[in-house]
Amino acid sequence: MTDIPGGWYTDPADPAKLRWWDGAAWTPNTVPQPPPLPTAPAPEDGARSQQVAEQLRREAEYVPFAQDWSREATETTRRRPRSQTLPIWFLATSPIWVGTGYDLFKLLEWNAPLWVQSTVGGVLTIALLFGLAVLDGSRLYDRGFQKSASPAWILLLPVYFIVRAVRVGLGGVWPLITFFLTNLGVTLLVLLPILAFYESSTR
Repeated sequence: MTDIPGGWYTDPADPAKLRWWDGAAWTPNTVPQPPPLPTAPAPEDGARSQQVAEQLRREAEYVPFAQDWSREATETTRRRPRSQTLPIWFLATSPIWVGTGYDLFKLLEWNAPLWVQSTVGGVLTIALLFGLAVLDGSRLYDRGFQKSASPAWILLLPVYFIVRAVRVGLGGVWPLITFFLTNLGVTLLVLLPILAFYESSTR
């Protein structure tokens, strides 16, 4: 352990630079050495002596600006915003609740042509998905993300997840994976009974 406090010191590897000592070890942060202090001039008129004194005072207060940059970069890294929102998880699991909603819709026994029922159900589903996409983008903007996927991509839902993952980074991959796994699970639940019935009927 060392008792040397954190601060800017002459770089052991390059005397022309200052390197930041964090109190325990050298960091990668370096800045150029401040300009050398001028030698005090011989006594002359009072105005000249006052100018030199002011220059010496300013150089004594010199603080390398890279210290603040380093701290700002560290804080930005620590505060990386979360990209998972409640609306995106509703969208990621939409194959489940859209299918369930369709089954409940059929229970209403609405006496209308099939194409009318399908159109109304499709419009309601797209409107709901579009609203969730808008809410997702609003939540991301509030958390500091300047860009996300356009809600218009909701018409091609897998593309919406892919564009969103590209815009928000690694955290956006998990809703994308959840969406594809959910789709796969729903597809298997639908196909397995059909295949079982087909096999039993061909025996």
